[in-house]
Amino acid sequence: MWRTWRRSKTLDQLDDVKRHLLGILGVTPSLFVADLHPGTLSSRIADAGVPLLRVQHHHSHAAACMAENRLEGKTVCVVYDGTGFGEDGTVWGGEVLIADYQRYERFGNLSPMLMPGGDAAILHPWRMAMGALFPNAGETVMDLFPAIPAKAREAVLDLLQSGVSCVRTSGMGRLFDCLSALLGVCTYRSYEGQPAMLLEAIADPTENGIYDTPLDIAPDGRVSWHAHQLLAPMLSDFRRGAGASAVAGRFHATVAAITTRIAIRAAEKANCGTVCLSGGCFQNAILTDKTAASLTAAGLRPVMHRMVPPNDESISYGQLVVAGMRREVEC
Repeated sequence: MWRTWRRSKTLDQLDDVKRHLLGILGVTPSLFVADLHPGTLSSRIADAGVPLLRVQHHHSHAAACMAENRLEGKTVCVVYDGTGFGEDGTVWGGEVLIADYQRYERFGNLSPMLMPGGDAAILHPWRMAMGALFPNAGETVMDLFPAIPAKAREAVLDLLQSGVSCVRTSGMGRLFDCLSALLGVCTYRSYEGQPAMLLEAIADPTENGIYDTPLDIAPDGRVSWHAHQLLAPMLSDFRRGAGASAVAGRFHATVAAITTRIAIRAAEKANCGTVCLSGGCFQNAILTDKTAASLTAAGLRPVMHRMVPPNDESISYGQLVVAGMRREVEC
């Protein structure tokens, strides 16, 4: 899943740009900031002898949204995207955090799904759907996509049964990929975000039906929920004749409702009524509108990005905010 990067012309050019900007601005860096992932390109251009601070991907998202809106203290932050390196070395992306500018707590998350073949599951969303449903459906996932060549499906089933090359991800973007494939909207991705964007495009925004999806509450209060418990009833609904547009609309409404249920618990723990929404999934207007409306109805105050986009373009801003606050406290 995580690529090993070698020195390239692109990286050399990035290093040249860094030196040029530092030169014309007359700046001598005292700290470099990069993503938590050890292979991130930005860490490759840090100067030797200068401290390097790593900031977790979703904490950066949260801090960016908080800083834009001038929030202080602990805040509930919902960060939904496709991929971000987690503290435990797995792929995160369906996160409900309790965060301030220095640290965060992973209060809630989408439970990890299997990605058979790693990155291949991103390019082939039908693989992602097989992986998400496999823990409960077993070998019957072979029947999900009869139009896909049998040999390809058998190869994926072999990976799932053996556990070989099955990355685990809690990415919300991957859940959108799963449903997009199951509804026949997109089984092969030709550009970034395609399955989710096409799913949003066909979704009926007036649909407010909710699929009953239980939450798992750990002894320490942390909350999680399983993709298969949402995907299975949606697939059954679709097979019984519900239109793809209706199911997609109900999916968006259900994600918004689940998010609100977790946010209510997080807000009680953090003693905070504000909820930040960040991450690439919140470029989806239906998801954003339904989540904001659901949070508001629950008595919480949704806060969104206003000056920088919710996707990874906000990451560097959030990293700097976190780094600045940590240095200020430490100094």
